[in-house]
Amino acid sequence: MRRIAILLGLLLVACEAEPPPPGLVIGTFDFDATLERGGGCVLEDMAEVAQSFAFTAVLSHDPETGTLWLRSGPTEQVGTLEENRFSVRTPAKGSIQREFSACTVAPGRLCAFKVVEVLEGEILADCPSFRSLQEPSDLPCPERGEDGTLLWHNCACARGTLEEIVRFEPRGDEVCTCAGRTRTETVASECRLVYRLEGKKG
Repeated sequence: MRRIAILLGLLLVACEAEPPPPGLVIGTFDFDATLERGGGCVLEDMAEVAQSFAFTAVLSHDPETGTLWLRSGPTEQVGTLEENRFSVRTPAKGSIQREFSACTVAPGRLCAFKVVEVLEGEILADCPSFRSLQEPSDLPCPERGEDGTLLWHNCACARGTLEEIVRFEPRGDEVCTCAGRTRTETVASECRLVYRLEGKKG
């Protein structure tokens, strides 16, 4: 019993230690991301690339500066918000180093990629993909209060794209070759993975 009490105490401390989202909260959204396979990027064909995934994020903003925060689990990204349209770049500056086991410049040597993730979308009162879960709405999202404040109570969903821009910068005469499930191709410079993004407000 004492051990359970200690664990509960630690959980309460952890919950209390987590700061609230910065700015004014827009809402918590359950997002689904689905890869749109256009055939132009060999990475679409690789087992290491997710065909779909889900995540939950809290969106909040500063109406004075147009700053948007997207918090998902322990991570928080900063972007911009203009009316109902938002944009988040990860990382905010520079890029993330990434390797794929099926992409090599020589036997035993993996290609070194630089990745930037760009999430762009709009917050809406009505999304056709959720018609079976919610009533159609023509209410404004956001609604503007008498003092000019943006009010988000009419907003029920979000949709947009999450794009992973994958760049290969060769050293000297390096050639990056990627072996997918059904084809093997070289990556000359840039490859883009585009996910359709849909989120329902909780």
